[in-house]
Amino acid sequence: MSMGGTECEHRDLEYLGEQKSEEGSNKYYLCKSCKGVIIIAPNMRGAYFVKRAGS
Repeated sequence: MSMGGTECEHRDLEYLGEQKSEEGSNKYYLCKSCKGVIIIAPNMRGAYFVKRAGS
């Protein structure tokens, strides 16, 4: 999964949970390698990568 030009491939993920939205539920995953958070939008409409501060 290529997200935002990062060098990490985000292969070692930990499921953090989900948050309900108007269209369904956003699913949150922690990349154990780079400590970034990946958010998967409902119906796979989009994926977002949030890099932790100081990473």
